[in-house]
Amino acid sequence: MPVWNDSPRHEENAYHERHWVAACGLRSDVLKHVALPDDAEIITLEVEGESAAARYMAASVGLLVRLGELLCEPCEVRGLFQLLVPVDDCEWMNSGLAALLRTAQAETPGLDVRLIEVSVDVRPEEIAAELAQAVTHDHVRCHANGRQVLSWDEIAPMSGSPVWREDGVYLVTGGAGGLGRIVTEDILAHTSAARVVVCGRRPAGESGVS
Repeated sequence: MPVWNDSPRHEENAYHERHWVAACGLRSDVLKHVALPDDAEIITLEVEGESAAARYMAASVGLLVRLGELLCEPCEVRGLFQLLVPVDDCEWMNSGLAALLRTAQAETPGLDVRLIEVSVDVRPEEIAAELAQAVTHDHVRCHANGRQVLSWDEIAPMSGSPVWREDGVYLVTGGAGGLGRIVTEDILAHTSAARVVVCGRRPAGESGVS
């Protein structure tokens, strides 16, 4: 499960030929007091909406549009895209934006990304120090008491009642992939009457699933 862990900054600073710093949902005066890297290109994403869902929609669409504009042509130099957002009570909003950045990174060779959550009490010099850091984690939280990174903790196996129901019907999407196949095999190994429906984009003959 995802957990926030304290993590001190490293002495190594980031170096990229291109550097974008985007702000989304922060107070308009925050970046004015931050000593941004000299090579940084500043981007402001407007976020409007009364509900959390509306704000997330505006932020995600704005981020996708700007990423599309910046990355529409192959870039042969190494780039860094950093997104500053406020620490939000709705953690899923920032997690969703971080996932969009990871997708852009996976589809763009030479691109590093980082989402930085900023609390209202963090000092401007702390934000500047984080922006200059080498990318060791792609989701970071800065607050007055220090710095945290989002990482994963292993959950102990559940005991007691079985996970899969004997009378259950399970739909496994992407069932021909590695994770889908593991789930399917586990259901079949621990039940005798459960029904499993496997679907995916590849034809059955090519998927290796029988």
